[in-house]
Amino acid sequence: MEIVRHIFESKNDWDKIRALLFTASRISEIMPNGKVLMTADELIEYKKVNPKSQAKYKEDETVLGDGAISYILELIQRMEGAPKEQFYSNSMEWGNTTEPQAAIRYCEDYGFDLFADNVIYTSAGGTVFFVGDDLLGCTPDLILPEKTVQIKCPDSGTHLRYKLFLNEDNFQSSQSGYFYQMQLEMMLTERKQSDFFSFDPRFTREKMQTHKVEVAANIEVQNAIFRKAKVCKKQMDEFINQLK
Repeated sequence: MEIVRHIFESKNDWDKIRALLFTASRISEIMPNGKVLMTADELIEYKKVNPKSQAKYKEDETVLGDGAISYILELIQRMEGAPKEQFYSNSMEWGNTTEPQAAIRYCEDYGFDLFADNVIYTSAGGTVFFVGDDLLGCTPDLILPEKTVQIKCPDSGTHLRYKLFLNEDNFQSSQSGYFYQMQLEMMLTERKQSDFFSFDPRFTREKMQTHKVEVAANIEVQNAIFRKAKVCKKQMDEFINQLK
C-alpha cells in the first residue's frame, strides 16, 4: 500500500481530498458483510450442522451490506455537488473545544511533550491527513513515536460508562466503530498500538477525569478493511458509470 501524508492549512482543502475516500471515522460502516444465496451443496452441508435452521443465505465478504451502500451513495452525492447537510450539537461543540485540553492532559499523564518534534497533534499547525492507495484516509488525534491516540471528550454519562465498563477485553465488541477507526489509523501511520483516551474535566476528582484503553494492531482486521474498501471502490465506480 502506498501511504502519503498531507498537511492542510485550510479545512476546505482537507475536506476536498477526503471527500471521495473511505475515512477512519466511518470505516466501520463498510465492514458488515452482505449475504448471498447458498448453493444446493452448501445448503446441505449447512443443514448437517444446523438442522433446525431455515436460513438460505450466507455472509460473503465480497458482497456489501446496506451500510456500505449508503456510505458509497453519500460519497457520490458529495461528488455531484449536493453534500449531505451536516449535523451539529452542543455535545460536538464541547468535544471540539475540549480536545486540546485532553491532548495536553494525555501527554502530561503519560510522559510525552506535546511540543516535541516526535509528537504530532494533528489539529495544530495544520491538519495532518494520511491517505492509503487513494482509497483510505485518516487523521488520528495524536501521533506518537510508537502509537496513535484517539481522544474523546464525551458527555459525562458516557465518560462514566467508559470508566466503569470499557476495557481491553470488551473494546472491540462494545465499541466496534472506534475499534475499526483505530485499526485504520494504525495501518496508515504504521503504528502497532493505539490508545483510546476519554477525558472529562467536569468531574471534580482528577482520577475520575480520564480513562485509557490500549488497543493493539490487528493485521487480519486491517487487511479485511483494505479488502472491503476495494470492493466498495469497485461498486462506487460501477454506480458512477451508470450515472454517466
